[in-house]
Amino acid sequence: MFNFYDFEVFSYNWMVVIINPDTRERTVIIDDPERLKTYYENHQKEIWIGYNSRSYDQYILKAIL
Repeated sequence: MFNFYDFEVFSYNWMVVIINPDTRERTVIIDDPERLKTYYENHQKEIWIGYNSRSYDQYILKAIL
């Protein structure tokens, strides 16, 4: 399964949108590191794809986790 994700970061807030094209599920997480951690743990063996993931989003994800 795939998870397409994108982070948006603001001065005091962050959010991530994760879309799973197989299930057509869209998950929006805003300023909730525990919810992100739970989602990640449930989907960590899947493939995560992000437009900015090599230079930006993967580091945000790692820092929040």
